[in-house]
Amino acid sequence: MAMPADPLKLGAQLNPYSHSCHIFFNNAPYRNAVRSRTITIEVKKKTGEAFDAILGLPPKMMPGARQGPDGWWSFDGPHGKSRLKFNEAKNYGILDHKYVDEESSWDVPMRVVSSGDYSEVIITLQKPPELSDAQFERRVQEAADMVNRMRDIIESA
Repeated sequence: MAMPADPLKLGAQLNPYSHSCHIFFNNAPYRNAVRSRTITIEVKKKTGEAFDAILGLPPKMMPGARQGPDGWWSFDGPHGKSRLKFNEAKNYGILDHKYVDEESSWDVPMRVVSSGDYSEVIITLQKPPELSDAQFERRVQEAADMVNRMRDIIESA
């Protein structure tokens, strides 16, 4: 399926102050396909540093975030009570995570890959069945804004 004629009208450039957050459209041409969006950012840190910094982000980004003995982070998010748990494999750059709030549940593949002296962080969001297309697009926008804040925190450390 072809790319939209003007991806900027569809939210491809999500932060007017940053040109390093891009969304790639994956609208599969077959029935029952899962809608997804991939967000990629460059982080001005070596891969291992970026990886470790991301694991430590929850209390920096979500006031009141607490990690339980089971590894789940709990906090109040934009969509109510929320939980987050990483399933990481540092040697492979894998930072997959599960995110659950009062409206939806997400399995989020996330990778941190080397890009010379910097890192690329790649996050794929798949539309949960409980969200409408419009709700999903709003969540993609929120996630892109959050990823830009995440990058700013990591680079300032």
